[in-house]
Amino acid sequence: MSNDVYINFDMDGTIADFYNVPHWLEAVRAFDTHPYEVARPMFHRTWMTRQLNRLQGCGYKLRIITWTSKESTPEFDEATKTAKLNWLATNLPAVHWDEIHVVPYGTPKHEVGTIPGGILFDDNIAVRREWGDNAFSENDIYRILKELSKKF
Repeated sequence: MSNDVYINFDMDGTIADFYNVPHWLEAVRAFDTHPYEVARPMFHRTWMTRQLNRLQGCGYKLRIITWTSKESTPEFDEATKTAKLNWLATNLPAVHWDEIHVVPYGTPKHEVGTIPGGILFDDNIAVRREWGDNAFSENDIYRILKELSKKF
């Protein structure tokens, strides 16, 4: 496997169950990072860690590409970034991401990263359309990661 193939993950609604945090919208509109901090993982942590570490060991690169809040200020963007990094450290502590990009809301994700492209998991259908053929919903994570793991 080439070292330039990335497996990219969005966070909110893809690996973090952000939209099921009670009052998430009111919180972010009030510049409160609480929903980013307490969102539950949308996967079994041990399984996900094993799959990602195995795929990384086979040459895949792992990248997070996630947006800050649509309702934002520079200070809230920074607080959101910190909350998201803490979420990753808490929920996937044994995964060593090759790249983590917390970018302003609406940034075209297909343009982000040192080597754009690869596989993307994102709950936003518009983002997946912009990405192209290798974009999948959050519901496809288990299936796709299992398929990729079977190749090795």
